[in-house]
Amino acid sequence: MNYRFSEAWIYHRADRRRKWTVHWLEHGPAGKQRKVRAFPTKELARQFKAVVDRRLNAPLFPEQDRTWEELIAEFEPNLTAASSAYRYFVYRALGGFKTVCRPAMLSQITPAMIDTYLAELRAGRVPNQKGIEARAAGRELGPAEFRKGTPAAQRQDFVALHAFFETWVRRGYMTRHPMTTIKKPRVQETLTIPPTWEELCQLLRAVVNPAAEIADPQAWHLLILLAAVTGIDRDDLLKISLERVKPPQWEAYRFVIGGPEWQHQAILSGRRKKTGAIRCKLYGLPRVVADRLAVRVASLPAGSHMLFPWKLFQRKQWESIRTVANLPDCTFKSLRSAAGTQAAEREALGAAQQLLGHSSPEITRRHYVQGERLALALASRVAATLPELPPFPAFREPPQT
Repeated sequence: MNYRFSEAWIYHRADRRRKWTVHWLEHGPAGKQRKVRAFPTKELARQFKAVVDRRLNAPLFPEQDRTWEELIAEFEPNLTAASSAYRYFVYRALGGFKTVCRPAMLSQITPAMIDTYLAELRAGRVPNQKGIEARAAGRELGPAEFRKGTPAAQRQDFVALHAFFETWVRRGYMTRHPMTTIKKPRVQETLTIPPTWEELCQLLRAVVNPAAEIADPQAWHLLILLAAVTGIDRDDLLKISLERVKPPQWEAYRFVIGGPEWQHQAILSGRRKKTGAIRCKLYGLPRVVADRLAVRVASLPAGSHMLFPWKLFQRKQWESIRTVANLPDCTFKSLRSAAGTQAAEREALGAAQQLLGHSSPEITRRHYVQGERLALALASRVAATLPELPPFPAFREPPQT
């Protein structure tokens, strides 16, 4: 496989004083750019063409060469603190890169090789894990054994490979980064349309529909409702704990349920790691949601400390719920901004700003958005817009697996 960006080429223009011109393509921040330089003689043009070809396809001159297996083994400790999803993306990108480009040594890697891999991924010719195993066994690959070259997949592999090679640049194994001149793939932004309260009720009714075949409808009812009224991330909701835990255990339980009395207020408080800092935020719950949360907590077996029975999001069950609700385009992420929650937050902040006499809403947000009073004020605003919700399902013991 040819891993050259492109060779320079020579034009002869008889109508100019400098008749011989050398043309070549370079990758820059704006994409491929065409370059040109003119010479009076053909020999000078050939010499310059050879210089350009060597520069475009030059090796990265690593100071310490390493085999691909040594690089993978040395890179693995960097992923110990990463999430399982990120580790999956990294290993998928590195496995596909090795299968397509077959780099044996670090010194063999060139920008053109990485550009070729991204082009193969874009064309859908990079095998997935099953395809890699089939190719190792000498079998012919079928259509289902290749990855889909979506813009999101291209961007994920670009980020993974960039972090991989950045490690060796920092450690002095490479003199420069091989992806400096490669443009990062773009992902087309999609407009998230939040469901209305009526559509939210359709989802809640679909949870108890026998056609959906949901094992724990009460948990799904509460999960959908909490996502709609609080805007908490899906994965963070699944980590809600029922216990007060000490700071060293915050990484295991991101959210805890608190509040003096269920009848008067219920607040979700939690810490979340972001950009290296630990931040705490309080979420006030409307009365109807707090009551259902209390029922769920009281129904859990003795010794249970997690609100939901799953460690990972049950994607197949969610697909079944939205199919029964006749909302095939509704994503779980869209529940976070459902039915004017953000507008209610802005209204609550505006009222707090006027009451406290602050010149900007940002001052109120910075100093008071984490307080219980503002969290409960937001809960009251959301409660005023809530319709009559479907009945809360009864508790079911999760099936033994």
